[in-house]
Amino acid sequence: MKPLRSHRREKALPCLWHDYANLFPMLDAAAQDGLRADIAAFGVREPVVLFQGRILDGRNRYMAARDLGLDFPVADFEGTPAEALAYVLSQNLHRRHLTESQRATVAAKIANMAHGGADRFSQGANLHLGEPPAVTVTQAAEMLSVSERSVKAARKVQQDGTPELAQAVETGKVAVSAAAAVAGLPREEQAAVVAAGPPAVREKAKAMRAAKASLPPPADDEPPAEPIDQVEAKLRRELAKLTPEALVDDILGLRADLAEERLKRWEAERRAEELKADLAAIGEGDDMGAKVTRLLDEVRRQKGRLAEVQAQLARETRRANAIERERDKLLAERDAQIIPMDGAA
Repeated sequence: MKPLRSHRREKALPCLWHDYANLFPMLDAAAQDGLRADIAAFGVREPVVLFQGRILDGRNRYMAARDLGLDFPVADFEGTPAEALAYVLSQNLHRRHLTESQRATVAAKIANMAHGGADRFSQGANLHLGEPPAVTVTQAAEMLSVSERSVKAARKVQQDGTPELAQAVETGKVAVSAAAAVAGLPREEQAAVVAAGPPAVREKAKAMRAAKASLPPPADDEPPAEPIDQVEAKLRRELAKLTPEALVDDILGLRADLAEERLKRWEAERRAEELKADLAAIGEGDDMGAKVTRLLDEVRRQKGRLAEVQAQLARETRRANAIERERDKLLAERDAQIIPMDGAA
């Protein structure tokens, strides 16, 4: 990775966001408020990074410092566009708790973006080894650790969905698989579904999949199959509802819950560190003993909360893993055209 250079301090920048910075969503209002409060207390500690005259990393830090009228550190990224993209991915993927749908959205944007240059880019290669003219869906999926199916679903949302539907995925409110299904509707109907909220999007997607699964197979020249008994027909209908796509929705929802639990854990750890710092900063005084006791009690409470969050995180992880195993089993059965039936020959 190329180093940053030309470190300096500024109070304003007459520039826009770089396209690579726009791959990731801005912080939501609550997170921006928290960042602004932190910067008001401690200043901007990480530099705002520029590339090609635009902000490559640090949009939220820049806006918070600008609103507060504070100066901030600035540095220039020295490298190729491919290296700049690798830098943005590294910074954001380690800093943020993104759902699989959000990562798929980033991957789809990368797959749609040409970088210029003549170096070809073998599958699995790292960005810093060359400057690719374009990134394939497969390569983008590998970069963001998501499936190609998710990236293709995100591309469908970006191409056919309304801006509001795409934003719901980008902000982590709706799973990309559900949004891709809704993106097949007329835009007026999409807008109505999105306006009703994320649960309405999920329910609409499930209803669309159930309707699709209930359609008869296309006619062919073969003679009609012999009628199957009613029990087998009912089992087939129930199996059709248990689609891999529906399980993907459940998995993505669980991963969103996991991300929220990780954020809670991070907040608990941060609060515990703040309390330790307060404890170390306590000076001599008549009420020092009471302050120490109070702070130690708060530290114990935060540690207890952290233990609860970690236990919940472990439970959600086990649930997600179980659903993923069931999805993989269904995919294997579907690919082999096997319908499990009791008593089958």
